[in-house]
Amino acid sequence: KQWYQRRVRGKDRVINGELNIGLVYNDTVNTLDVHINEGRNLIGVDGNPPHCYVKTYLLPDRSKTAKRKTKTKKRASNPVFNEIFQYKASSAEDLASMTLWLTVWDTRQLGHNMFLGEVRIQLDSVALDNPKAMWWPLQHMEDSHFRGSILLGLMYCPAPDDKKKKKTCLKLKVAEARDLPVMDNGRTNPYAALYLVPKTESKDHKYKLQMKKNTVHPKWNAEVNFMHLDSATIEDQGIEIQLLHLGKVDKAKQCVLIGVVRLCQHKVNVSPSLDGRGIEVLHWKEALSKPGVWVEKWHNLRSWE
Repeated sequence: KQWYQRRVRGKDRVINGELNIGLVYNDTVNTLDVHINEGRNLIGVDGNPPHCYVKTYLLPDRSKTAKRKTKTKKRASNPVFNEIFQYKASSAEDLASMTLWLTVWDTRQLGHNMFLGEVRIQLDSVALDNPKAMWWPLQHMEDSHFRGSILLGLMYCPAPDDKKKKKTCLKLKVAEARDLPVMDNGRTNPYAALYLVPKTESKDHKYKLQMKKNTVHPKWNAEVNFMHLDSATIEDQGIEIQLLHLGKVDKAKQCVLIGVVRLCQHKVNVSPSLDGRGIEVLHWKEALSKPGVWVEKWHNLRSWE
């Protein structure tokens, strides 16, 4: 049998080879089991068999706790890993909005790990109840549209007495952001603007977090309260998180949108701003179903559209 070899011409080199991956959702312990079985036709940057390993993340979480890494296989164009990584997930539905990101690296270059290729698997496009493994061709890094990710916490605090209108509160925690794009002059000065949507004129429904100078990994660990809400209409509202960059154009200050997250249901018929997607909707629904409990999740920043 002739093995398939994927070759994609890029800026610097040709990407070769494939990974054999098995994916199973284990509903007994609520984990996604990622089987890193083997690779084939891998070629180092100098054309020789690489000292290779595989690194994985379950996007949008790019934190250190989400990183998994196989053992390094030396001088192996066809490495056999046979390792299983687990990611906690409350249900298979939660995984539908996530992406498994696998990258392959060569450690033979002193002081540097050289990129050999990546695989990105949209989990809503594969069956998680079929243990049969599949071959996935390695690709060039496709991060041109990635705007970074942000860790958010949400708590729903309904009024203790249903008769008391406008006493419900939503608490939002903005912990940190990671991997933001580098903006003008090689600097990124991020800050966050937070709004209740649909937007109102109330001062209790909009906040601005402090700008962090020259960093693509800002940390705020800030908490704000959206007060005076009505629990009867809370499902037709949401929270918009805008991450912006404060830069200069011709010596004049200018704000540029890095990306946005909208924690809400997808109800564009109620308001165009209620266009929650994927994990944004899951985060919103989970928080509303667990009053008084912080629910934290990582989100990829996206454009307005």
